[in-house]
Amino acid sequence: MTDHVFTQRPMPRVSVIGTLGGATRPSTGYTFLRIQRSSEETALRLLGDSPDDGRIHTSRTSILDRVFLRFLKDHPERAPLVFARMFARVPAESLVRFLSDRSGPIDIARLILALPKRWFLGSAFLVVLRMVTDRGRHDRHN
Repeated sequence: MTDHVFTQRPMPRVSVIGTLGGATRPSTGYTFLRIQRSSEETALRLLGDSPDDGRIHTSRTSILDRVFLRFLKDHPERAPLVFARMFARVPAESLVRFLSDRSGPIDIARLILALPKRWFLGSAFLVVLRMVTDRGRHDRHN
């Protein structure tokens, strides 16, 4: 479980697939459907029928994954309670959509409402702070 950004297109004529290509969902470890979508996009790119962006993650899910991973890193002892609350309080359909990367705003709201907000606020703050700091470093070097 990592929020490392994997390069799916290391060179113009090379596509990396699977876990090495970033198809594993950082916060869940779920990979199967992402590999299917990634492989389909690669095939469409080869046929010239798809834009060449190579993105698997949406920025919305990436931020949620980063916050969740930061929380687990900082508070591993709380993980069993968080997972238990998530599976007990989020409707199964919403949870399946979230875990398989097909969630919408309502599914995400249900998940956030089910989890202990105070516990996650500190993690969210640290993630946003890191994003701002990293962006500032990137801007200074360009």
